[in-house]
Parts: sequence; C-alpha cells; structure tokens
Amino acid sequence: MKKRIMLAAMLGIMGFFAGFTVNGAEDASAAPAAPVVVPSQYVALAKLLAESKGDIAKAVEITKKAVDSVVSKGKTYEEKRVLLGEIATTLLATVKDWSEADRVAVAKAIAEASLALAPDGAERIGYVQEVFASMAFASLDTAPLIGALEVLPEALQADAKDAVLEPMTVLGGTTAWQNRDLYNAVRDALGADPDEERPGDVFLVAVSTTTTTTTSTSTTTTTRPGTGLARFVGTDAVPEPPVVSTTRPHKPVVPTTKPSPTPVGLR
Repeated sequence: MKKRIMLAAMLGIMGFFAGFTVNGAEDASAAPAAPVVVPSQYVALAKLLAESKGDIAKAVEITKKAVDSVVSKGKTYEEKRVLLGEIATTLLATVKDWSEADRVAVAKAIAEASLALAPDGAERIGYVQEVFASMAFASLDTAPLIGALEVLPEALQADAKDAVLEPMTVLGGTTAWQNRDLYNAVRDALGADPDEERPGDVFLVAVSTTTTTTTSTSTTTTTRPGTGLARFVGTDAVPEPPVVSTTRPHKPVVPTTKPSPTPVGLR
C-alpha cells in the first residue's frame, strides 16, 4: 500500500515538472535580460515541496527533480549557475521551519543534484561553490550547510567551505542580493511570520579608496549592493544603489617616485 502511495506521489511530481515552463522560452524576441525562470514558478516549486513536510523521502525526490528541472533551462554554463543558486535558495527557504534532520536531508539532496550536473572539472567546482555560497548568503541556518558537506568528494569540500565563508566573492553583489530577496519572497508566499528571523539587510563591504596621489586607505561601508528587489519583491520596488565592488581590499599603493625633500625651515 505504501509503495502505491509513493508511486502515485512520484507520478504527480513528474506531471508537475512536465508542465514546468520557461518564461519567454517560445519568444525569440524576448529581451535578453528577462529571467529564465520567473518568480511565480519558484513559488510553485516551494509550495510543492512544502506539501511533502513530514515525508522526507518524497521531499528529497522533489528536491533533486527541482534542481535538475530548473538548471536544465539554462543555455550556458553561467546561466545554469545562476539558476542553480536560485533553486537552492528557494528550496532552503521552504524548509526553514522543518526539523534539523529534514533540513540537512534537503540540503544534501541539493548538493548531490549539483554534483550530477557535471562529472568533473572546473564546471563541477563552480556548481558546488554556487550552491554553498547561495545557501550561506540567503540563510542564517548553518546546520544544513555543515550536514551537506559530507556528501561531497573530499577534494571539493574545501571549495564548498570557501564559498560559505565568502559567498559574495562567488556570487557577486547583484546575484547575492537577488537570492536573498528570493529567499524572503518564498517565505512570504508560504505564509511565514513576517517577524521571523530573516537574513540581515546590511552587508559590510570593504572598499579601497585613494585619497591622494601617493597614499591609499581602506574603508568599510554598509552599502547594500545589487538590484534584487526589482525582480523578486515587487514591480513597485525602488531600484537598489549601483553594485559595489565585493573584491578584497587592494594593498596600499606604493609611490613610484620619491616625495620632494621637506624645506629646512619646516623641519
């Protein structure tokens, strides 16, 4: 009986993904900047996963199928990476209020699905880093990240840890903040408490600022980079400030010419 129920559930999932469409896929004249997968489709996937709460086997199956279905819509490696980060963010946002064991199981499924996208090489490293950077930046929950590391080959675990520690370096400002906005949009769509703990809205960005022709100082600002709100929060959202560089601070500029000798009378 249990097998019949599981089979029926899997057939339902397959039917859902068979009808999963891509925004503008049939319109060759669509603007290049149009999203490959629209926000409403991420919400639909989140609600599908939410319905499996308490049935972790079904949740894992949905998770892997969702990753494969969404990422397959990308035509280029870079586009696939962005989609991978978005679906990882969506799925992790969905299970925020699940038990720790189930959150870890879903995160492991996301990681395993990302490994299946490329057999080896640089692309595989890129996919793994995109997943872990996206999950780290969009969520305050570290348990799924730690748990998911063990499904990675040992050679990739260091890359995943680097991505967790420096997600902005992997994602870039615009993508990182779009993912965080998507995380919040999914939580809202699922009817979560708006006062629940959410990722912060301020991120410290180190910026190197040259003050004279011979010296350089490193300052820290709280500028929010990216333009994610325009896509995932609402059409009336105010565009964000221009993207701020997220690279590590540059070393102070060393003068290539000696300064003029100080006049004797001023010593």
